[in-house]
Amino acid sequence: MSIFLNFSKLQSRFFVFICLLTILLFLSGFFIIVTALPLAYATLKEGRRFGIGATLISFLILILLYKGLIPILGGHAQLQWLPLLLSLPGFGLLEIYGPSAVLGVGILCFIYYLVLSWAMVVAAGQRWSVEKTYLFLTAGPLLFCVGIVILFSGAYGFDIFVETQKYLLYIQDKLVNLDQKSGLSGDELVFLKQFGQEMIHHVVILLPVIILNMTLFIVWCNLFVARRWIKGLLAFENFGDLTCWQLKDQWIWALIGSLGLLFANAYFLKFPTVTFLASNVLFFVLFLYFFQGLSIVAYYLKKRGSLLLKVSLYLVIFIFFQLSIVVIIVMGVFDLWVDFRKLRRIQTVKEKV
Repeated sequence: MSIFLNFSKLQSRFFVFICLLTILLFLSGFFIIVTALPLAYATLKEGRRFGIGATLISFLILILLYKGLIPILGGHAQLQWLPLLLSLPGFGLLEIYGPSAVLGVGILCFIYYLVLSWAMVVAAGQRWSVEKTYLFLTAGPLLFCVGIVILFSGAYGFDIFVETQKYLLYIQDKLVNLDQKSGLSGDELVFLKQFGQEMIHHVVILLPVIILNMTLFIVWCNLFVARRWIKGLLAFENFGDLTCWQLKDQWIWALIGSLGLLFANAYFLKFPTVTFLASNVLFFVLFLYFFQGLSIVAYYLKKRGSLLLKVSLYLVIFIFFQLSIVVIIVMGVFDLWVDFRKLRRIQTVKEKV
């Protein structure tokens, strides 16, 4: 308890505020992705002793909160606000896996954000490149949590891929039952069930890259918010103008190689392991090119975009989300040849000078 001693009255209020804000963000639904920011900011502002205390108290509050909510959910499933609580990390597992799984998954998710916050504290004190910072912030917390999962899966004998497929099949059955009550015909329900099983199979194959891309997206969101609205301690000023960021040219070979290998395996080789590896590499590289495409869009909005144009473009991206993703990825890929921002031309001129 010595870490909590010698806090001034103002620090004590700030301490309580940071702990509560961290918990509220974690339980907020969409804004869970920025759970790490308050703790990282407070640690950089008040020191690591303060951060350790806030981490431990927040962790304890979360455990107590989950232990209090789980019996309520289990005993009052008919409550109208139940769907809201099911959106909280882990609570969707209550019916099929029980209270222990809810508590375990909830704690694991919270540990991820705690580790991410401390990783941001470490990275903020370095002058790493954009790529090295993202690698550290993505790989560090992810590998820490994967290590926990491996330890517990070995101790309790569960397979994360098998359990994921089992849970997705459970969700599918729930949706099919809802569709059945809505009046769909038998043939339509059979089609939905077969299509759902095929989709679940693909999701399980892509589970590693889905987790990796989600982690990378969370890091991007945290750094975006930190640089734009928090600044100061979390500005990462050495990044410079990220609208001018682009992938190394060599990444195009990872894209071409994974596509070619996936095509060859589909028609000639037919090895499940090759499908697994090539698919995961392909979707990871495409996600990187998505970020490059975003930087191109941001570059032109910053250079020429009025407020009306920015709002209109954001609305178009939101409304036509799936099509927008494809267009942004294509822009990111073809930037190697088109050089939309003329960055390579400028670099060539500088080298000649």
